[in-house]
Amino acid sequence: MVITFADISERKTAERAIEAARSYSDSIIDTIRQPLVVLDQELYVISASRSFYSTFSVEPEQTVGRQLDAVDDGRLDIAALRGFLDRLRLGAGVIEDREIDVELPSRGMRSLLVSALEIREEALATRKILLAIEDITERKQSTEALEAAKRQAEQANLGKSRFLAAASHDLRQPLQTISLLHEILAKKLKDETTLRLVGRLDETVSTMSSMLDTLLDINQLEAGTVSRELVDFPISARATADAVQLSCSGAWPRLARSPRAGSACAAIHACSSR
Repeated sequence: MVITFADISERKTAERAIEAARSYSDSIIDTIRQPLVVLDQELYVISASRSFYSTFSVEPEQTVGRQLDAVDDGRLDIAALRGFLDRLRLGAGVIEDREIDVELPSRGMRSLLVSALEIREEALATRKILLAIEDITERKQSTEALEAAKRQAEQANLGKSRFLAAASHDLRQPLQTISLLHEILAKKLKDETTLRLVGRLDETVSTMSSMLDTLLDINQLEAGTVSRELVDFPISARATADAVQLSCSGAWPRLARSPRAGSACAAIHACSSR
């Protein structure tokens, strides 16, 4: 009988170090709020984070040692996840942001973003896959609500632009009628007091016409029906001063339609730069 002895102290030390490192990494994973799952090359669950068990309402004994789509009596056996796992079976090392919808018992239908990354502890070690799962349900709902609000705002703005475009003629016609009647009345009147009142009426009509023109100009700018035209023009000191004063007081639309239109363009730039 031959009895041999082998010193396995180093191997035992290495095994204890590996076990300690594994426990350390598991403790770190358990602190992460994002559900994480480690699969072997056959897609059986090796380990999972505490967040995974909480999210899917399963226990470790219902999870470890089973394929992911068989966990908890096949609750995760859905077409989107099967397609995801099939890609892993075919050797895909990295899959990023695959969206799947899953019915969770305590939270209802949820939208999950699943990513996979192949990990190897050593060059010749067996293949392992880390799955990261993110619940994006609230984010999707917020995005959809923002998109809906944006569409409503765009529709309202479009409706306003269409209304102003359609009402342009109807809004201008009464003012033009008042202006014509004013001219006829001014020619027939001789009394100075009455003529002064008619003059004030003319100022009021001009102000209303200017306000209407400004409103319609803004509508044309928003609708994109007005394009800029760059021209060269001389600028005199007096014209620039007048244009700055008028543009800063909000009167630049009227000035833009006057003979000093070129100076108005310079005035806008000068006023905005002050």
